[in-house]
Amino acid sequence: ILPNLTRANYLLHLEKTHIYLLPSLRDNSPVALMESMLARCVPIIAACNGPAVIVNSRCGYPCSIEKPSGLVTAMVEAICELHHDRNRLKELGEAAYLRIAKDFDDIQYGQSIENAYIRALETP
Repeated sequence: ILPNLTRANYLLHLEKTHIYLLPSLRDNSPVALMESMLARCVPIIAACNGPAVIVNSRCGYPCSIEKPSGLVTAMVEAICELHHDRNRLKELGEAAYLRIAKDFDDIQYGQSIENAYIRALETP
């Protein structure tokens, strides 16, 4: 368990971390997840809500939430796989970084919001 960290210390801690585990079923806009991915942490997430939009199998492990025991098993298996295959850990960490840096930058975000408004205005 970490004490309350300043933003700078939090980011330094993320750089020393390899995996970001997010079993939450309630995160809609997971900023901490995106920060961890920018720090090249491999995300292992419960595949629902916002995290499921962000994390795909090319950059992490979206784990099914169909059954709680299945979610836990999938997360454990992902951690074990990464522990045994450090090359995969590094590859997915880089892919996680690129996913956020390229697909969720300010320009892409603004375009997504604009497109959502356009769709909403077109729908009666």
